[in-house]
Amino acid sequence: MTSSTPTSSDCTSITSVHREIMETHILTRLDGPTLASTACASPMLQALCNEQKLWKDMCNSTWTSINHPRVCHVISTFPAGYRSFFSDSFPTTLHRRPDTTEGDQSLSLPTLELISAVDIRYKNRIICSKVQVTDTVTNDFLSPPLWIDLLPRKEIVKFNADNYEFFSDLEESMSLSWILIDPTLHTH
Repeated sequence: MTSSTPTSSDCTSITSVHREIMETHILTRLDGPTLASTACASPMLQALCNEQKLWKDMCNSTWTSINHPRVCHVISTFPAGYRSFFSDSFPTTLHRRPDTTEGDQSLSLPTLELISAVDIRYKNRIICSKVQVTDTVTNDFLSPPLWIDLLPRKEIVKFNADNYEFFSDLEESMSLSWILIDPTLHTH
């Protein structure tokens, strides 16, 4: 009986996997941070991981609220579109801040509005997805505390404050994603 030990010639490189299989069956199953890390592995993977559609799909599955036309427009002004947007939300070693030299006119633009893209999930299902544009030059904004209404005040949910199980379930099952976007930051 002979044992079969794989040799280096028996091993297959990731580069031998067909490009279409990588694009449609492998990279689409990765989360954002893993996709960003994968881009560092080789020039071929970097090229595949820089596809705009891949990052757009990744962002849309992570944040439902960014499908709003105003947010889509702002993302289109980012240097690498959805990849830059994701990178700003989850900085990695590949993340590069805009150049802050004195000739950069985008740094001198006043922030007239902030865009809040908010997604609330309960047990991984979206229960609220909203985009709220806040005017930053009003007295309401400039005087503390900062207050941004996502829902009309009449939509208050009442519950029994003594119900420990209810609060425990909320703590374990609810998540909030709130992205605050300055639309002047990436304007050229």
